[in-house]
Amino acid sequence: MPRVIELREYEPVIVDDLSVEQIQLLRAALPSLQADYGGSDRWTLRAGHHVGYLRAGDLQVHVEPKISIWNLLYLLLDSADLPWRADPVEAATQPRLVDAFAQLFARAVRQAIRSGVLQGYRRREAALRVVRGQWLVNQQLRRHFHQLVPVEVAYSEYTENIPENQLIVTASQLLRRTTSSLHVRRVVQQALAPFAEQIEPLPRWQWSEQPTIDWTPLNRHYRMAVELARIVLTHAATSHQAGSVSTSGLVININDVFEQFVRQNLRRALAGPGSGITKCTPRDGLRLDAARRVVLEPDILWRSRGALQLVADAKYKRLTSAGHRHADLYQMHAYCTASKVRGGLLIYGEGETAPRRHQIPGSDTTISVSSVNLGVGPDDIQGSIAAVAAEARYLASLGDQRAASLLLAKPEH
Repeated sequence: MPRVIELREYEPVIVDDLSVEQIQLLRAALPSLQADYGGSDRWTLRAGHHVGYLRAGDLQVHVEPKISIWNLLYLLLDSADLPWRADPVEAATQPRLVDAFAQLFARAVRQAIRSGVLQGYRRREAALRVVRGQWLVNQQLRRHFHQLVPVEVAYSEYTENIPENQLIVTASQLLRRTTSSLHVRRVVQQALAPFAEQIEPLPRWQWSEQPTIDWTPLNRHYRMAVELARIVLTHAATSHQAGSVSTSGLVININDVFEQFVRQNLRRALAGPGSGITKCTPRDGLRLDAARRVVLEPDILWRSRGALQLVADAKYKRLTSAGHRHADLYQMHAYCTASKVRGGLLIYGEGETAPRRHQIPGSDTTISVSSVNLGVGPDDIQGSIAAVAAEARYLASLGDQRAASLLLAKPEH
């Protein structure tokens, strides 16, 4: 019988009889997990910002988020630009994250296939006894020189074995393995039942390189189910091995989810002609030093008509009693200095939503600290986002004020 360990984000739990091998696997699969040895195979485990389900041999670990499961599902869907339904469903009553997500996914699959399983054309290459489609002459000569049969051909096949169905089937199989609830497993299996057995699940390597799908009126009703399947495969736990034991499961990095959620919502709120919100990458060329060796990568860059307006960072962490963390302020000051913007915005996932502004002496830099309250319902979360967007506009206006003052101070010739 498997052993089950229940953890909650940022709460310590004392666990007995864990081997060093098991601890190594847990640390590898849950990078933010803290494990302190207390002697006699007793460990104090403190989960970080990685939540979900992990299996390592006969050990099952559930890590639940500190925010409500309902709210985390909302963050996941909204950051993926998926519609959110506020009406209560069975998913909201599930005590575990994986089970709630599986319920939500199964409902989306059922809705997608109400009018039948989607079919489409796929190119196939095969060696047949008769010509079908296009004759592949080069392959024929290379593989069957001086032979007329079999014939190397390529043809289009109308089939259910298309990327949309492959993503759904693969995610369904993973969810069935990662839930310990017989009821949830049965719900997922029932949703999967109409799909043909010949649909090929995606190989493991393709989970991180998922096929691109063009949405048209013919397949648009599949989008919700397919995008939820993408979320499942994206967050599938990386397999780690120690001896004969390996890990599997579904692990969600809430830091990444919160960052994507904030960026996506600011992109909507600050949309306009020539406006763009992006994640900073090394290709953006943001460097701290003159030698350009120190690379800086803030979470959010806001450009308007090609000019950088604002630098922002999303922090899924608790604020101190002072309403800020010194290291984060130092980091944001470096971002503002390197990018030559006047305003920097720190966005936390907990704390007062009213912004706190810090004017840096000896410079034109203002750093604002804002929060998105994740402990309230989706409508109120959106209210927090609106306040953050308003603060972003204010900080961007500081650069406009500086440009105007420089223009007014320019001497006439």
